[in-house]
Amino acid sequence: MLPMSQVGHRKCEHLLTPPTVRLRRVHLHVHLFPPRHNGGMGSLPIACTLSPAALKARKANLLNVLLRRADERRELPDGYRLRFAPEGDILSEIARMVDAERQCCRFLRFAVTVEPDDGPITLDLTGPAATREFLAAMFES
Repeated sequence: MLPMSQVGHRKCEHLLTPPTVRLRRVHLHVHLFPPRHNGGMGSLPIACTLSPAALKARKANLLNVLLRRADERRELPDGYRLRFAPEGDILSEIARMVDAERQCCRFLRFAVTVEPDDGPITLDLTGPAATREFLAAMFES
């Protein structure tokens, strides 16, 4: 049997041990529209509501700036994944683009993933059928 002084000391050992920190992947999913009972995003038209002049300005500014900064562009079954180095203001640029695009392209779903330990940042742009084709046309023009 241990003396009381040692028992008390063992009880307090956990207070002297620093906490363990575990890094993990952080997912930020921006769901702009709640699922609808009548078919969800599939019922939204695959169309941008901007005028041609406003669409041209938007592509020249927000979208093309992000595309130029992307390290990688990968096709997904229902859209695209853009990968960025975690440099400068890229996260705030992504947030600005998401905020602007959600106003005119209501069918798009945006998912931002920030990897731990200064890893890459990815932006998934997805939606219902034909979203990938719509985005490809936006990227090419």
